[in-house]
Amino acid sequence: MTTAPRERPKAADPALGDAMEVLDASGDDIELVGDAGPVRATRAASCLLAPQPGDTALVVTTRSGARWVIAVLARAE
Repeated sequence: MTTAPRERPKAADPALGDAMEVLDASGDDIELVGDAGPVRATRAASCLLAPQPGDTALVVTTRSGARWVIAVLARAE
């Protein structure tokens, strides 16, 4: 009896990161602006500081288009 070769698991979608300015942060739904214009993202559970307007946040975008705020890089002054 022969068995079919096992298929290797596929890697997760790669993500691209970008530093963006927070425009509005109401709960976990965050509006930001970057070089490509305004976007909306969801606050990741790993984002320990709650983003506030004027902060600079790190946003990752998956190939499938999901956007996540994963960290606050700098607080607004």
